[in-house]
Amino acid sequence: MIELMSKWCKKGCVLGVRRLFVMTSLLWLSLIACHAQLDTSFWFVAPEVCQWNNPTNFDRPIKLVFSTPGNVPATVTISQPANPAFTLIQQVVPANGSATVDLTNYIADIENAPTNTVLNKGLHISSTQLVNAYYEVCITGVNPEVYALKGRNALGTNFFVPGQNEYMNGSTYQPTPLNRVDVVATQNNTVVTFTPRVAIEGHAAGAPFSITLNKGQTYCYAAAGRQPANHFVGSTITSNNPIAVTVSDDLLDHPSGGQDLVGDQTVPIEQAGLEFVAIKGDLYQQADKVYVTATESNTHIYVNGSTTAAVTLSAGQTHAVAFATNSSTLYITSDHPVYAFQLTGLGHEFGAAVLPSVQNTGSTQVSYKRATGADRQLTFNLIARAGTEGNFTLNGSATAIQASDFHPVAGSNGGWVYASVNIPVSTVDVNQTAVVHNPAPFHLGVFEGGYAGGCSYGFFSDYQRYITSDAATYVACAGEDITIHIISNGDYNVNWYADATSNNIIHTGTSYTVTKNQDSVQYLYAQLFAINAFGDRLQIPILLTTLCGDTLDGDCQGTVLYFQDFGGNNVSDPWISPTDFVGGHSDLIFSGTSTSSGHYSLAKKCPETWAVHPNFDHTHLGDPDRGYFMYLDPAPNQMDAILYEFPINGLCDNARLNFSLWATDLQRNYAHPAFEMQLINSDDSSLLVRSHIVDMPRNNPLIWHQYGFSYSLPNNVHDVIFRIINKNANNIGNDWAIDDIKVTYCGGEAHILSPSADTTLCLGEPVTLSALFVRHYIPADAALEYEWQFSPDDVNWQDLPNSGNLQYSIQNLSPANVGFYRIQVAETGLLDGLCSFYSESVHIAADSCIVEPCDTLFLSDSVCMGMPYESNGFSLTPAQTNYEGNHVFDRHMIGANGCDSLIRLLLKTMPPPQFRIEDGGVDFCENYRIVLEVQPAMEIYVWSTGATTQSVEVTQSGRYTVTSTQGECSSSVQYTVSACTFNIFVPNAISFTNKDGLNDYFQIYCPDLASVRDFEICIYNRWGEMVFLSTDPMFKWRPDNERSAPQNSFFNYLIRYRGADGAMELRKGTVLVL
Repeated sequence: MIELMSKWCKKGCVLGVRRLFVMTSLLWLSLIACHAQLDTSFWFVAPEVCQWNNPTNFDRPIKLVFSTPGNVPATVTISQPANPAFTLIQQVVPANGSATVDLTNYIADIENAPTNTVLNKGLHISSTQLVNAYYEVCITGVNPEVYALKGRNALGTNFFVPGQNEYMNGSTYQPTPLNRVDVVATQNNTVVTFTPRVAIEGHAAGAPFSITLNKGQTYCYAAAGRQPANHFVGSTITSNNPIAVTVSDDLLDHPSGGQDLVGDQTVPIEQAGLEFVAIKGDLYQQADKVYVTATESNTHIYVNGSTTAAVTLSAGQTHAVAFATNSSTLYITSDHPVYAFQLTGLGHEFGAAVLPSVQNTGSTQVSYKRATGADRQLTFNLIARAGTEGNFTLNGSATAIQASDFHPVAGSNGGWVYASVNIPVSTVDVNQTAVVHNPAPFHLGVFEGGYAGGCSYGFFSDYQRYITSDAATYVACAGEDITIHIISNGDYNVNWYADATSNNIIHTGTSYTVTKNQDSVQYLYAQLFAINAFGDRLQIPILLTTLCGDTLDGDCQGTVLYFQDFGGNNVSDPWISPTDFVGGHSDLIFSGTSTSSGHYSLAKKCPETWAVHPNFDHTHLGDPDRGYFMYLDPAPNQMDAILYEFPINGLCDNARLNFSLWATDLQRNYAHPAFEMQLINSDDSSLLVRSHIVDMPRNNPLIWHQYGFSYSLPNNVHDVIFRIINKNANNIGNDWAIDDIKVTYCGGEAHILSPSADTTLCLGEPVTLSALFVRHYIPADAALEYEWQFSPDDVNWQDLPNSGNLQYSIQNLSPANVGFYRIQVAETGLLDGLCSFYSESVHIAADSCIVEPCDTLFLSDSVCMGMPYESNGFSLTPAQTNYEGNHVFDRHMIGANGCDSLIRLLLKTMPPPQFRIEDGGVDFCENYRIVLEVQPAMEIYVWSTGATTQSVEVTQSGRYTVTSTQGECSSSVQYTVSACTFNIFVPNAISFTNKDGLNDYFQIYCPDLASVRDFEICIYNRWGEMVFLSTDPMFKWRPDNERSAPQNSFFNYLIRYRGADGAMELRKGTVLVL
């Protein structure tokens, strides 16, 4: 883009360069099916479990157990996103092995109690590799159960509650054991609606009620009593964002006297199935059953191959299917999706699990870590396709699980076989991992326990095979590479094709990198293959669109809408802030003492070490004791985490915005930090625009760099969220800092032309203020609205009536007019809110402007020091009498003959209590601080800021006044805080018409013109026309001839420049041509 004139001087609008980006919409890609129990991300909420009379028996220990299916170790991170006090837990899981994390010490923070309360107890588990995960409760005690975590399979927005409704919960225990459901939200602002099928604790049957949860927050629904009729199986749960749900039945009462905890993590409706196989346990009194819950009305349930429906169910109805006499399996099918909840166990000890459908599901490898010894039984229930049962191995051995162990599943027409295999400690010892493998998919349920003392049951095979991308949406600017990563839940590979039918493989592997430069729609096709069975070919669209922000507009002048410097400007503030700042959000956890992986802190500097640079706040002004920055240390599992975000509401249509921040890499070595900035539409959470991914340069020594982008809002978008997203998954080297985040509305800039600086005028004299508004991004045809404002202190502003144009007139200057003036400009109808632009302020003072007298009259009087004086024709303000001793005041009286007579008053003041202002009279630069204090103490204080204390702290430039009163006397003192500037000298007149060769040109003077940067000057004639423009600080100008500048002509000028100190300065004024 070529611009013939500066954007800030010329009229009209500036056209921006259109930037492009590439977006790949790669949502959950279902090649064979979608989701799995084996995953890299899990959400879980742990139920509260009864303690009995001894708090060490029924509910503890609690543990998480992980296993890896492959030859690469995994690093697992356990967090509580809604609980900033929770310390991240990391555990390395060895390749083809298992690891256990004991959480018993955290039980009060993890078990989800009390009921009917929003809590912060949700667990998020992330892993660098695919893992299997389950939660153990009291596994070696008398009330054991395992909850198989199902990863993304468990997440959804529509659920029915599965479970049993034939057995009651035990009594005499605390807290009372009940049927309960616990939910955890995975996103902020998640609205969860629960409709109980029967009355539950605090809510009537059939009456839906809603609660709102943020990411990681939890809620518990509990039965109203212990009886079977109180169990609320078949109730519905819906939400607007994905949630995970845990179902539990604590101390379920067996008719023969045993009591045991049962439960599982359930799945959403879309994971319900049509075909199930259940293997009978060995419960007394034929208590083994499968409870089938329908998700749709008119659902027919078929048992063991019968073509006649055993029962027809309505949505939410549950039917108990018993095992036939002398039968060890149940084969259940349906014509609409159903949940199957198996209640099983050993003796009078219950266990339970939500069964996966056997259609298109299963694992090729499952790991389980044995927790108990020879006193407890470990049994593997295996389900496989007929013909594949001879291919099993256990820890590499083919003898522990043999084809002869398997039998046909009755009613499956020869399609399925099953085995129930006891695993002795001689084969798999305590704390040893059992790895079951078969090249063909199979299902595995695990019993661990005894006929007395407790039993657990869990289903650990995958619900479904799946392939998915590592991001729901890929975004890249034009010319940037797009790398698509494929994640699957098994040892599969992926073929890539250029079209839907070609057999020409263009790439093989789980990732593929392409560069998108064309303004068109392209497609890639991915296909999963394993065990000679290919899945469907998936179409992956790659779209070119315009979501990349423009380059940061360095000339943006306008209204600052948001600025965050993280505080800490008081020298007494500690090096690391113990309290968090207000006004933003981060997925990282705040630490007020130090920074570790997954945390951030607010610091003034980092001490120099072998790995970390010494550093200071970006705007510390040479004083390391001033100013905090945000120290970031995202964890490896926090790729795409929100490092910082904040909302801006009430923006204008098509507003042109500048988003910027300063950042620096704190590490001397290791990987570079990387991030991107995003702008989100608050109304629908859609991405409006993003920056290029910033790969920060390594600093040596440390240097702050500015990053940002410019963007024009679309119509009808007024509320946005600015986000900074982590784009580096490294654990080491991802230490960096941000500071001085700013958002500026760049539509235009307003300036006062006359008076060009603070000025003093005569009382009674007419005054006219004039202003100029320069459009940058406001359309040339957009109507503008103006309003002048007045302030006595340059802080509190009020609108002036009848001031709706670029000029404002005062007919007779009076003391009431003395103060600060500025102009406010906006598009018509948008003066209120964030759509206005404000000029700099100018101060107008007044003087009496007297002449010499004809006659003189002498008077004397007295007044309280600092009090107004109204007598003898004098009207003196408190400031005029604010002295100690005698003082002479004069006033003039014009006689009828025009003679000016002098009346001289000798006025003596009665001194009030004395006071002073600390460090008074010493100007200081902005961003410093100073304490203004009255001494000695007085009765009443009134500051211009509104404060009424003896002292105030000042951090901004301006004029500050305090009035102190003691008895009948008062005193006022003012203090001016000036901002540092880089000064140049500008003459106010030239005289080229006398031909003497002196002062012929208008030019600037500065001791160091070479230090003047980003210079620009515009000169206007008295009709507002620009007659001269230059970017050379050594310019020389005079009118073309005497006709274009008659003698004694005035010209207005605007000068903008950046001095050696780096600060931008604006000068304006008038030059006289003699």
